[in-house]
Amino acid sequence: MNDLFLTTYVMNTDEDCSIVQDIFIGYNNKLSLIIRLEQSDYTNDEQCHLDLVVKKEAAYRLSQRLKVSMVQLPERLWREVSDYGDIINADFSDAASCLCDLRDFIERYGCRYKVKRKPANKDFYHWIV
Repeated sequence: MNDLFLTTYVMNTDEDCSIVQDIFIGYNNKLSLIIRLEQSDYTNDEQCHLDLVVKKEAAYRLSQRLKVSMVQLPERLWREVSDYGDIINADFSDAASCLCDLRDFIERYGCRYKVKRKPANKDFYHWIV
């Protein structure tokens, strides 16, 4: 998450487990909107993430359609799925559902995105997008 700014935290899975997933919404250095599912494996000290990347121009159009500024856009998207943050002991399926709901929401507004994975060989997210 360190490479994102104007970041809004959405949810995380059960922190008592050795593998935790978090979802954030923010911007990268190119002002692309990033919806990120980040997975941290604390046992093996590994991290990977999946990003839905919405280019700056498309993010701007989305903010206009939602009648918010670009600065307010991450929080506006978070409001669409804020109930996921209230789940006690959320699991991976809850994180996947939240990410899919965010994806579906931006798609309803005609927003195109690219999927980026880091590192590319991780397959924990092959079933999400």
